[in-house]
Amino acid sequence: EAQELSFLYKSSVWDFQLHPRPTVDSFCERMWALLDNSRVIVHFAGHCSREGALHWLKDREGRESEALDASVFVDVMKEAVKRGAVVCVVLNACLSLSLGEKLCTVAKVPHVVCWKGTVD
Repeated sequence: EAQELSFLYKSSVWDFQLHPRPTVDSFCERMWALLDNSRVIVHFAGHCSREGALHWLKDREGRESEALDASVFVDVMKEAVKRGAVVCVVLNACLSLSLGEKLCTVAKVPHVVCWKGTVD
């Protein structure tokens, strides 16, 4: 999926940046480093628990993962939205509806795409 997006946006007006297999720390650092009013779209492709925790796979085989608690993700997005840095979050992950709702109501993300059920 990331390779397809990278190819599609390569010659567009978007500044597309791919960060394969980020750690929770590197993701948070990148979000805090966004410039004010940069108006980015955050696209997450991975796994999500019913409680809204996001899971990054650390290896290609999917044997090891790292979780980012929903409350931490919402707090990071809330700050980014306040600064005008994030305008949309795409959660390409199963069962991400509860997290998507928190992003809308608590973090005030203007646009959120998420899944109620499983991704086929």
